[in-house]
Amino acid sequence: MCEYSLLDGFLPASDQALVRPNCLRPTLLAEDRLEFDAYAEVVLFALESDAWNGRFMLDAQSSGTLLKRIEAASTDRPDGRVTFEELMRFVDEERNHRHVLDMPKALHGILRRELLERVFFAFDRDGSGALDKAEWEVFLHTLKQQHLQYLLQVALQQSRAFFGRGLYMRSSDERFESPRFWEASALEEAQDAGRRAADLALGGTLPDAASDADASAEVVVSAAAATFSRAVEVGSTMAATMSKITPGGLQVGRDPDCAGRWCLVPEGWLSDLYYYSANNHPLHGMIACDPSHLLTRRERVCMELATLGYSLVCERLVTTWIEEENAPVPLLKDKWVFSVAVITFPSMAIYFTMRLLFTCPELGVVNSATASRAELTKAALCTRAGSLVAYVLLMVGLLFSFTMSDLRVCLEGREACRLSHVTLDVLWGRVRSYMLSWLLTVAVYFNLFMAWGQPDPRRHASCLGDWVGLGQWRIEKQRFRAQCVLGRLALENVVKTPRCNNMNLFCYLNQCAPGAKTA
Repeated sequence: MCEYSLLDGFLPASDQALVRPNCLRPTLLAEDRLEFDAYAEVVLFALESDAWNGRFMLDAQSSGTLLKRIEAASTDRPDGRVTFEELMRFVDEERNHRHVLDMPKALHGILRRELLERVFFAFDRDGSGALDKAEWEVFLHTLKQQHLQYLLQVALQQSRAFFGRGLYMRSSDERFESPRFWEASALEEAQDAGRRAADLALGGTLPDAASDADASAEVVVSAAAATFSRAVEVGSTMAATMSKITPGGLQVGRDPDCAGRWCLVPEGWLSDLYYYSANNHPLHGMIACDPSHLLTRRERVCMELATLGYSLVCERLVTTWIEEENAPVPLLKDKWVFSVAVITFPSMAIYFTMRLLFTCPELGVVNSATASRAELTKAALCTRAGSLVAYVLLMVGLLFSFTMSDLRVCLEGREACRLSHVTLDVLWGRVRSYMLSWLLTVAVYFNLFMAWGQPDPRRHASCLGDWVGLGQWRIEKQRFRAQCVLGRLALENVVKTPRCNNMNLFCYLNQCAPGAKTA
């Protein structure tokens, strides 16, 4: 499990004794405060799901509106404060659920009674039995930070490459038609492109006449048809935009962000490369992994010990199977075949098996912002059980490795050999593995000249390149940009059409995506 919870459970940020990691341990935290960087927030939310609706924050006005809705569900006179009873009455009314579900996903936890019972009073700073506006905003902000930490843990578990490190929010007057658009920071300009397309749709909402409850069916149908035609116009504009943002298939050449400039490295590449290495490299990870990662330093050391133990066994097998030519299969007498079949693949299997046991994907990771106590307990038990199995296998494996390796022979003195010779051979083998891991990261996942994958979130069919990982960083960056455009449209345009009843423009664009099935 991770070394700490970003907000220490559900205590307000002011109560934390959390110390910022040293400069060698990169994180996604903001430089001036103990919370996620704004750009990293958008990246985590946008890449969480292909169906992102563009919501990732609740401003002060929306927070105040939600507070008023909760007070309206109470029979007491509104006083700008939320009591636990008022919140429970709000949650119990089914009609309020739709409003909450339209908010950012991080705040959906307020619909969980058990969650509220567990954490609500921790934010009552003055002990009044109710949350004032400031305490209420701290509560919602804490839910958001907890949700973000969950998204980060899932992303790290999946070995994601793009996190937007080294990129910043920018205030810019550049629009989509600007020739410098694709060379600038993705977020605001991509949102401007979405806003430009939204303007073509005239807001994407039905006219007031059609919204009137007494409007005739002809008026409603006519308005819906007009809105549908505007959506088609937006869709054609977006088709051109998306084709430029998401050039699918095999991409050969420099990153498009480097076009028109004398550089090979796009902005943010080095920062994300360092962050990826710190969380995925077997040696670098022991020193500099993000404290939010599910793998702790101790667990990473254990994974390395397991690999070293197997290397000792392989050292003995080299002597027996290759030098003495006593291999059970003649093919294994060849050094290259032995290296691949006996050393490389089994070492990878041991490493990833230990990683799976320590992290317990799916079972050991839950969203603290929405999970019940039972779900949290189940996740903790799964993680502890997996860790216990990993530690037992490690001890058994090390004992077996010592018994079967040349190291035991040297220590017992039954054969003339040098202990330093065996040790150096094993250590040199690990050093080569470390260098190969870094080379693989730069040459494959962060390749500067080739990328293969499907960056268009509207195409649900996976591409073979997504499994290979060639140019993974570029593909994920392009997918993020596309999500920004689609998310902005989803946020600003609620379209009702004969084909998409009560669905937004994001749904329409999904249906009209290349290869999508239509009704």
